[in-house]
Amino acid sequence: NMILYICYYKNCDWCCYVAAPTRGKAKHLFNEWDGHGWYTDVRTQKVKDCPDTPEGVYDKDCPELEKLGVRCLTEEEMEEQE
Repeated sequence: NMILYICYYKNCDWCCYVAAPTRGKAKHLFNEWDGHGWYTDVRTQKVKDCPDTPEGVYDKDCPELEKLGVRCLTEEEMEEQE
């Protein structure tokens, strides 16, 4: 069963979505994809279950995210949340 997470590095404003079966797998996929930080610095937040979504990193809006009713935040929106 896939779960959608928001993943980001500790003390970093940038984030993206990751679909994975576990939190650990989401952290691994994000860290392997980004490659600019330590696995232990990856933070995750569960968004929702997503059983039909392919495993992977989603850093841009796409049909998979649209089906789940979520979208990536713009840089301006990320700054507003600080």
